Amino acid sequence: MKTTLLCAGLLLTALAVWFWVTPSGWEAREVDKVIQDHYMEEDGRIRSYGTPDSDEYLSESAGLYLQWKHERGDRSGQAEVEEMIRRVFLVETEESAFLHWRIEGEEKIPVNAWIDDRRIADYTADEALRSALRQTAREHQLADGLPLDFYDWEQEAASARVVLSYGPFPGEEEAMRQVYEDAAIDPFFPERFLPESGEYEREEEVHLVDQMLAGAESEALGVSADPLWNWTVQMWEEEDKLPGRAIRATGAPASEVESASVYGTAAVWAAARGEQDLARSWQERAEALVRAPGSYEDVHFFDLIWSQLAKKALE
Repeated sequence: MKTTLLCAGLLLTALAVWFWVTPSGWEAREVDKVIQDHYMEEDGRIRSYGTPDSDEYLSESAGLYLQWKHERGDRSGQAEVEEMIRRVFLVETEESAFLHWRIEGEEKIPVNAWIDDRRIADYTADEALRSALRQTAREHQLADGLPLDFYDWEQEAASARVVLSYGPFPGEEEAMRQVYEDAAIDPFFPERFLPESGEYEREEEVHLVDQMLAGAESEALGVSADPLWNWTVQMWEEEDKLPGRAIRATGAPASEVESASVYGTAAVWAAARGEQDLARSWQERAEALVRAPGSYEDVHFFDLIWSQLAKKALE
């Protein structure tokens, strides 16, 4: 009898532990092992896809991994990512500091991306790097308080557009708030704003990742994105999934393919709105999509890491 009770107790304990570490799957250390085994080069660079055949490395991936390390409180891991960013992506002149947004093989693109610089500046513990990136962006990429999406330092030319999913420049939030206020979402946000003409650019097909990010950025500045939120919830309730792309004019899905990064960014937005049940459902779907393949050669790092940033937003 005692043996039976002991075995039953051990079984219940094992089940409790399994459910505790597996609310929807991965522990952070398991995710880190996947990243190190499948995505990371020996020098710390992160491949876009989880295969040695992938030779594309993005400052976006480095910044998202830095954010994840920071949010987990992994200070030694964060320092390693910061060192890699300085060594691989950073270009310093006497007055400026730029980050290559993309490296393919040995080719380093002499262009940055505001959103990547912003994220790295936000999450680095390296105050000198943070200050240099923000000062460079202020000098080369700011138009009436609005951050232009990229700068080519060889051509010494910035783009002429503001991407709504990228958010504001620190200290210039009011300028970006007005862009969201005037955007007239239908229920989707325009993709871009042109400061010189005051016009917005809208694509016929919208990418849901960009829309989820724009919705979260807009509401963080106090501008409601209810039309987009309501469309997203309705799509989920009616279809039991969110599309990767949608047709702007009709709101119908433009693709049947699901995207982990769509669910991840949607979950982060839902958590910010206090919609914990939806956030949890979307995070679990994101994680299921990146775990299901069994191989990572077709899983973009962006999808993988957003499934985990969403989990952190639920804590």
